[in-house]
Formats: sequence, C-alpha cells, structure tokens
Amino acid sequence: TQLSISGTLGNGGWHTANVTIGFTASDGGGVQSVSYSFDNSSWTQISNNSNSSITVTETKTIYYKATDTAGNVEDVKSEIIKIDKTAPNVSHTAVTDYLTTRDIPISAEITDSGSGIASVVLKYRVSTDSEWKSVAMSANGNTYSANIPDADVPEDAVKVDYYIEVEDKAGNKTTSGSNQI
Repeated sequence: TQLSISGTLGNGGWHTANVTIGFTASDGGGVQSVSYSFDNSSWTQISNNSNSSITVTETKTIYYKATDTAGNVEDVKSEIIKIDKTAPNVSHTAVTDYLTTRDIPISAEITDSGSGIASVVLKYRVSTDSEWKSVAMSANGNTYSANIPDADVPEDAVKVDYYIEVEDKAGNKTTSGSNQI
C-alpha cells in the first residue's frame, strides 16, 4: 500500500492545514480492503477497492495495511503526519519610556503549542528613519529578550518604533502589535 499526503506544506515536514491521506493498494489477485488505525490496535476499513482517502486534522501517527481477495494481510506500515495550524502566541507589555544613554530592553512571553519556536526577531527603527533594523531575541524558557542598542538611538530621537516577529518550525508567523516609545 502506498500513502500519499496532500495539503499545505509548511517548513520542516510540517503541514499548516488539514491534510488528505490517500491510500493506493495493488495486488495481482485484487485488493479486498484498505484499513487504517491511529493506535495500531483499532482498525477502520475504508475501502473495498484499491484507492481511498481520509482527512487528518492534527498531528498523528497513521498505521495502514491492505488485504487482498485471498485474505492475505500486508505488513503494517506507518507514517507520522505533522500538522500545526496555529501561529505562536506573543504576550508583550510595551516599553513606554527609555533613557537615550542606555540600551532599550525589550522582552516578551512567547509560546507555541505545535511545532515549537523557530525564530524570534525584534524589529525597530527611529521614527524619522524608514529603515527597520533587526536583532534576534534570545530565550530563557518562554521569555525572549533583546536590546535596542543605545548606539542606534540618537539623543535627539523623537520616538522609536518596534515590534516582535515570531515564526514557528512549521512556518506559521505572527507579530506583536507595533509599539512606539
């Protein structure tokens, strides 16, 4: 039995939406049925022919096998289906004041219940500048932090704009709202 997986593929083998699993079985004497299981114990027969499919909505291991018309049962095969449909969550309290003679510390609590965090980047600019600069944020548990360097903020700066951009391992992205200090 061959397995085919179709759906929106993100990064690292993760899918970012429900997937359709197709089964194709062949046998010289004919295929009686195709069956699948999510626990390798309770089996669901889905077809009396060689081509059938199901929809999977979350990360699971799928076990599958075919039985031919003579009653021979194929060895069980398995495949891990990885699905992460949800972007990471960012919880951040905006910085409201800073000293122009010091780095500006920025931190946020960031979680992802699916594939895990791949990257967290602090984007910032002086409000009179059109160019955004980036700095990777480092993690301590779920707390991510970085500094807007003092050298990037001139003493006569009126405001500093910033936001946090997060991507999980599946490729789902989110940003914190834009903030201005």
